[in-house]
Amino acid sequence: MLSKTTEIQKVDRFGNRISPLLINKCYGGFSLSEEAKSLLQIEPDEYGEYVRHDENLISTVLELGLDKSSESWSKLAMVYVPEEFLNYYLITEYDGCESVNLDYTKYLMEKLDLILHVDKKDNEEKLLQINYIYSYVKKIQQEWSHFMMFSDP
Repeated sequence: MLSKTTEIQKVDRFGNRISPLLINKCYGGFSLSEEAKSLLQIEPDEYGEYVRHDENLISTVLELGLDKSSESWSKLAMVYVPEEFLNYYLITEYDGCESVNLDYTKYLMEKLDLILHVDKKDNEEKLLQINYIYSYVKKIQQEWSHFMMFSDP
């Protein structure tokens, strides 16, 4: 088993820190092999789902390999997303084949709410922060609208 201190984040071609998450890339649905489940140090949630960017899950799959970690009707793939969006992605599926979309609206709304209601800064500083967040999200949207990383960046 890879240690928890193993660095699994990387930097993409645009200079953004990115982190892996697992999806299924074939019809049938996301499912781990019995061998992968036995090595995991985490349990699925009440719906049988795993947090797809969980460090233990990623480490287990990296140790076993994608093929050995996949159940027979599943084909796991590792996708990289911007680190700041680890809590702002949506996995959509069609007949079990999954894709990842970044939830820019949720990210923006939460960041703006923090700036407007939590930060104790003056209005000029808040406007600078809002401009930065907006520009950052536009940059990520442009970079990632044509580009989703699989395996190694």
